[in-house]
Amino acid sequence: MVMDKLRKQTKLYLWIVVGAFIGWIFFQLGENIAMRRKLKPWKRGILAEVDGKQITYEMFRYKLQQAIQDSINALGHSITPEERSKIEESVFKNLITDTKLYDFYQKRKLFLDDKTALALIQNFPPRELLNSPDFQDENGKFDMNKYRQALSNPQNLPFFRNYELKLRNELPKFMMQADLLATLNFSPDELWNLYKRDKTRIKIKYLALNYASIPDSLIKYTDEDLKRYYEEHPDLFKRPPKASLELVFLEKMPSSEDTAEARLNAESILDELKLSDV
Repeated sequence: MVMDKLRKQTKLYLWIVVGAFIGWIFFQLGENIAMRRKLKPWKRGILAEVDGKQITYEMFRYKLQQAIQDSINALGHSITPEERSKIEESVFKNLITDTKLYDFYQKRKLFLDDKTALALIQNFPPRELLNSPDFQDENGKFDMNKYRQALSNPQNLPFFRNYELKLRNELPKFMMQADLLATLNFSPDELWNLYKRDKTRIKIKYLALNYASIPDSLIKYTDEDLKRYYEEHPDLFKRPPKASLELVFLEKMPSSEDTAEARLNAESILDELKLSDV
């Protein structure tokens, strides 16, 4: 009897504990969701929003790492802080541009299918490999057979996967330009004017005269001559009405406390973005 009663009480306590635990989980989950909704976008790892589409810190960091590595490969050495700053600015601008153009690409179907992407990779090697000694024949020319051997090597898959992503990102831009140019219709007169503008050449003969080399003593003018010329040509010396304006410019310079506070806020934002899981 005692054991049965104890089991019933234990079962009751167990259900109470389980219910409390489940309630606590839902409470925490709801609180986290509510907190995330209250957080500012940059605290949730969102750097910008373009046409309703979010640009996250993870997207920016991935593109930045690619761009930095490409620069290092092209230069053959590590980049300076100034070069990194320029790359960061360029990457962010490109992300905004790509995001704005995404709907246009979708509408015009300017995307590479898998078959086309594979054909491009097989027949158009990456630029950085064209001058690589590892892919040249005995005459110093690019050997397509060596390239295709490297392409079939599974160890090189990450490199060519990255090349594929670049093609999928860059080629739609060229396709868009070609698509837009195809809509332009120049008249014969416009084409002729463009041709004349680019091809017209004119021969000119001129004499360079340095007025500074002519001494003032060669020219004789008296005050009477100047007065007579002024009286005979009064319109040459007329001046249009003008206003005399005076202003005071007070420049407001930030104090050292303002600079320190702004720097602290910027560092805080950067730290939170780095810790963001978005």
